Amino acid sequence: DTIIAVNTDPEAPIFNVATYGACLDIFELAEALEA
Repeated sequence: DTIIAVNTDPEAPIFNVATYGACLDIFELAEALEA
């Protein structure tokens, strides 16, 4: 399984189990992916 975590808190527990992590706002990530 692949888990992609997006959270503005770099200490969020989800990052401990996520395959990939992005420490930013979900809307910033969506905008970057559209570009």
